[in-house]
Amino acid sequence: MQRIIILFILFCFVEVAMGEEDPIAGEQHNIFVGASIGFDFPTFQTTPLTIGYYVLDNVSLGIVIGNHREIETNDEEGYATVAEAIIKPFFERGDTYLKTEGTYSNYGVHLRIFPGRTFNFSFAYYQREYDAKTTGIRNDSPEYYGHLNAKASVYTIGIGNHWLTDYGFYIGGDWFLNHILESSSVSVTQSRGVSIDYWSSRAEDFGEYINSTWSAHFGLLVLTVGYAF
Repeated sequence: MQRIIILFILFCFVEVAMGEEDPIAGEQHNIFVGASIGFDFPTFQTTPLTIGYYVLDNVSLGIVIGNHREIETNDEEGYATVAEAIIKPFFERGDTYLKTEGTYSNYGVHLRIFPGRTFNFSFAYYQREYDAKTTGIRNDSPEYYGHLNAKASVYTIGIGNHWLTDYGFYIGGDWFLNHILESSSVSVTQSRGVSIDYWSSRAEDFGEYINSTWSAHFGLLVLTVGYAF
């Protein structure tokens, strides 16, 4: 709590020192589009796009769309992430090829309220998902299929500053984000080749780990850059 109070005082100082001449975005522009990155796992993993609309001069609503797909194999750098956690024990032989196709999804809606010209409070709700399919191939023949799906519903509150230039260039910093997990679920399915009880246990553990990263207690220094018009 003391840290939050200190941060609040600091940002109020920034508001006075830097925001005095900055226009409130909603006074000149209605719509903004931007991409985000920062020290926040969902943001870092999906680099979400934000599309927002100023319903009032000092209130904006927006949607967040983030999606990242990755393919990992054990060809050169060891086992793929999901395979390492779940099915490596069943395929220790060197002639086994593992391939994981995973997709991180991060979708949400947010409300941003500006009590000052740049300083703001943000409130958001997200649906986050990790969906991965792993295939184990031995002697050129598919021998194993596994599917992991982890979902988390998360509320987020934060504080930050957002600035707008005369030409519409938009830059924002969410200095502190607090994530609150509402609900989560893990689903695993498999076919062929392994004990379903043992595999399910390892898959569920990995799914819970993914959900814990989706809803880590806080994020820091999330930067958004875009354009308002």
